[in-house]
Amino acid sequence: MGTLNKRLSFGPQSLFFKVSSSEKKEFLEHLKSDTRVGIQIGAALVIGLFSTFMVIDPYILPPRYVGLFRMIRIGICLADAMVIIALRRGYFRKTLELIGVCVCLSVGLAIVGMVQVSGGATSPYYAGISLTIVGFGVAIPWRLRYCAISCGILYVSYFLSAVLLSDIEQMSLFFNNNAFLLTNVVMSLTMTQINYKFRLNKFLSDKKILKANEDLKVLDKAKSTFFANVSHELKTPMTLVVTPLEYAMEKITPGAASVSISLKLFETVRQNAYRLSSRISDLMDLTKSDVGKAVIQAADIPEPGEYFAKIFQSVQSLMEKKGISHECSCNGGGDLMPHCFDRTKMDKVVVNLLTNAVKFTPSGGRITMRVWDEGETLRLSVEDTGIGIPAENLKSVFERFMQVDSFSTRSYGGMGIGLSLVKEFVEMHGGCVWVESQEGKGTIFFVDLPRGRHHFRVPVAETQKGER
Repeated sequence: MGTLNKRLSFGPQSLFFKVSSSEKKEFLEHLKSDTRVGIQIGAALVIGLFSTFMVIDPYILPPRYVGLFRMIRIGICLADAMVIIALRRGYFRKTLELIGVCVCLSVGLAIVGMVQVSGGATSPYYAGISLTIVGFGVAIPWRLRYCAISCGILYVSYFLSAVLLSDIEQMSLFFNNNAFLLTNVVMSLTMTQINYKFRLNKFLSDKKILKANEDLKVLDKAKSTFFANVSHELKTPMTLVVTPLEYAMEKITPGAASVSISLKLFETVRQNAYRLSSRISDLMDLTKSDVGKAVIQAADIPEPGEYFAKIFQSVQSLMEKKGISHECSCNGGGDLMPHCFDRTKMDKVVVNLLTNAVKFTPSGGRITMRVWDEGETLRLSVEDTGIGIPAENLKSVFERFMQVDSFSTRSYGGMGIGLSLVKEFVEMHGGCVWVESQEGKGTIFFVDLPRGRHHFRVPVAETQKGER
C-alpha cells in the first residue's frame, strides 16, 4: 500500500522519478491520442485567431501590407486545416510530435515575417510570437525537447531578424520585448515539463490501480473457489461419519452378526474421520506458512530408501483398490546416502504426490516412485500414466487453490492446496520441485533435496535436548 500511495502522489517530489524504458515506451504510445488532439486544438485556435486578425489588420497596418498579410494568414489557415483533416484520418501517427513542431514553427515564423514587415524589432506583432510559444506549449502534451526546439527556433529567428534586418531605434523597447519573449519561453518549457510528468505519473498510477483491481478479481475468484472446495471436502467426510453412526445405532442388536456389521460401519467412520483430519491439518499448515510461523523439526534419516519405501507402502492399498499397478525403487541401484529433513513435512510431500497420482490415474494405469542420489542431492520422482496436465496449466500447477479438473465438474475432488504445500515444504528444505507432463499420457513430479541443514530456509525447531 505504501508503494501505491507513493505512486499516487502528485507533489513536486514525484515530477522527476525514474521510469523503465518499457513503461516509457508504453506511455508514449498511450500519449499519442492526446498529442493528436492537442495539435488539432492548436491548429484550430490558429485558424480562429488568424481569421479574426484578418479583419483587424486593415485598421493597424498601412494599406500596402494588408494584402500580403491576408495571403499569409489564409495560407497558414489552409495548411492547418489540412493538418487537422490528416490527423483525423489517422495520418502521421508515428511522427505526431514532429508534426506539432512543424505546425508551431509555420505559424511562428509567419508571424516573425510579419514583425519584420510591420516595424521590425519594435513591431507590436511580436506579441503573436509569444502567443504561439505559450499556446502550443499548453495545447500539445509533447516531450520537453520538442517544445524547446520550437521555442528556441522562434526566439532566435525573432532576435536575429531584428538585429540583422532592421534598425533598432528604441533599444529599451527591444530589450523589453526580448525579456517578455524569454519569460514566455521559460514559462512554456516549465508548463510542458510539468504537464508531461503529470500525465506520466497519472498513467503509471492508473496502470497500477488497474493491475491491483485485476489481482483483486483473481484473488476473489480464488477465494470463492477455495471456500466452495472446502465446503465440499469437509462436508462429504462429515456426512460419511454421521450417516454410518446413525445407521449403526438403528441396526445394533445383541448378537455376533450385528457386531460384525457395526465393525465395518465404524471402520468407515474412522477412515473418513482421518480424511477430515488430514484436510484440516493441510489448512493449518497453510496458515502457519502464511503468518511466518513454519519451522522444521529436523531429523537425521540414516536410511532414506527404507523411509520412502514405507511411505509408498502406506498408499499401496489405494492403488490396488483402484486397480492401478505400481512400482517403488528407493535405492537408486544401491544404498542411499544419509539425509536430514522434517519427517512430518516430508511424509506430506510424498503422500500428496502419490495420492495426487492415484486421483488422476484411471484403473489399469501405473504409478512409479523412484528415489536416487544425484551428487549431493537426493532426487525423488513420482510418475503416473494418468490424464496428464494441459500445457497452459503447467506453470500454475503449484499455485494455491488451482485444480487440474474444472471447478464446475469437480470430477476429482480436493481443495487445491496439496501441491502448493508440496512446493512450500520442499522449498523450506532448500530444495525444488517441478513437473513434466503430456496431456493424455501422464505426469512426472520431481523433487530435489540438498543434503545438510544449512540449506533450510525456515528456523529449525529445538529438540528436547536443546539441540538445533
